[in-house]
Amino acid sequence: MRRTSVLPSSLWAVISISSLLPSLLYPQAILAHDNDQLINDIHNADLSHLQGHRDYYAILIFTSSNPVHDCKPCEQVIPMVEQVSTTYLAKYASSLISMRFFNIDLNDRSNAAIFRKLKMDDIPHVWLVPPSSSDYSGSGVNEDGTIEHIFDSPHLEYPLRKASLERQVAEFAKFLSEVLMIDLHVDDAVGPNADGVQSSLSTFAKTFIITFTTVVLIKKKGPSFISNTPKRAIMCYFAITVILLCIGGSQFSIQRQSPFIAKDDATGKLVFISEASVHYQYAIEIFIVAANYASLAASVVILIKLGSYKVTESSKIRDENLRVWSIILVSLVIYCLYSCLTSIVLKKDPGYPYSLTKMF
Repeated sequence: MRRTSVLPSSLWAVISISSLLPSLLYPQAILAHDNDQLINDIHNADLSHLQGHRDYYAILIFTSSNPVHDCKPCEQVIPMVEQVSTTYLAKYASSLISMRFFNIDLNDRSNAAIFRKLKMDDIPHVWLVPPSSSDYSGSGVNEDGTIEHIFDSPHLEYPLRKASLERQVAEFAKFLSEVLMIDLHVDDAVGPNADGVQSSLSTFAKTFIITFTTVVLIKKKGPSFISNTPKRAIMCYFAITVILLCIGGSQFSIQRQSPFIAKDDATGKLVFISEASVHYQYAIEIFIVAANYASLAASVVILIKLGSYKVTESSKIRDENLRVWSIILVSLVIYCLYSCLTSIVLKKDPGYPYSLTKMF
């Protein structure tokens, strides 16, 4: 997204002088915090409410609604944040993850001091600032005795890009979902003409028709070993496949339009499993998880069969020692497969407490 430069060096002096007038006329600092207002507006460059201890994530929006600045990208930023914040409040208003939104608008010239302090000469910007680094029981005081300022904390900047409002909303929600490990899927919320019920019915109808047609064609025109297989067996295998794909998160990847696989820009290596977020995955993870579950289920069935297997002269396994070693081998396979599943979870949530051996 192209940013608009609004503060050339020749205007700093004028804006600085102008910023003194509101502070003389309105000495009382203002922070809008109405119940009906999702985004708090900062006035008079007053960030005292954000100093000291903060037990919440702060979204800072640096923008301008002044027509003189002719900031076209700024026109999408506030609507984008409003839609995402509405979804967040609807889902996580009572959760332990607290997030507040603040708008620093250059249209209020008293806020120019903030832009000048940050040496920010283009807009818009969207920052995600984590909670205060001070202990929860502390008062947000640094070791040198000064009060911790929000700009003392490290922050992440959301990379704004040129796109439609609907795309911006989806991308910003995805950004917050990955960083905060929450689910802020807002595809159903964007677009005034979105009809969730009609879309769901359409998806169901298409899926049913495609699935039914595929099964019939395979049964009639497929290889002999398939066409000679009883319908009951085919439906069982098909149902198991569908269940595994659902468990693997196929619908999630379709709705989020997840990439099939990713590449690490730093190392150039392929990334098969997304990290640091339990609410996101790549499409290839559908097949990884499905194959793991299928192998795990098959191993458990084999283990049960081996446990009740009767060794006789006419059986396939005629040695009791071979049966015992087979049980041990299958048990080790089950342990490794379960460790693979927990290792996937560990990549997404390093604090997961129920893991076995870390496989990767």
